Amino acid sequence: MRQEAALIEIMKLQFVLVELNLFLDTHPDNRQALEDYKNTSRRLKEMTEEYEMRHGPLFPMSPHAVNGTWRWIRDPWPWEMRF
Repeated sequence: MRQEAALIEIMKLQFVLVELNLFLDTHPDNRQALEDYKNTSRRLKEMTEEYEMRHGPLFPMSPHAVNGTWRWIRDPWPWEMRF
């Protein structure tokens, strides 16, 4: 997956998790929403790990930020990418 496409997918998953979190705040017993939250969270973790292994860390506190060199300062930074 291209870097830009992977980053967009990560942002989509983050958005879905925020929305599911808000929904679960008002519907805490909704089993389907809770299952969706768990699955989306798992997928986001997988996508983030894959992205960071290929393209570098998304966050300075990422375990992939130090991988033999200080990769955090490599260009482009995630927020500098143009879609």
